[in-house]
Amino acid sequence: EQLDVQIQLHQELILQLSLDIDAELRKANLPLIQEEDSEQEEATAASRLPSKTDESFYNKELERLQD
Repeated sequence: EQLDVQIQLHQELILQLSLDIDAELRKANLPLIQEEDSEQEEATAASRLPSKTDESFYNKELERLQD
């Protein structure tokens, strides 16, 4: 039982760290998108950003792990 609790805590920590990393990457890439001139470059840079769907997935997974 204690092992199960530790596993769940580690899974939650990994998920939270993933969300934090995604948020940091999103912040780091936003200024680059605003400075780019070409629409193609903007589209390429935007495709590297995590989508709202990814964030929604992470949030649902975090909720699932917390139950």
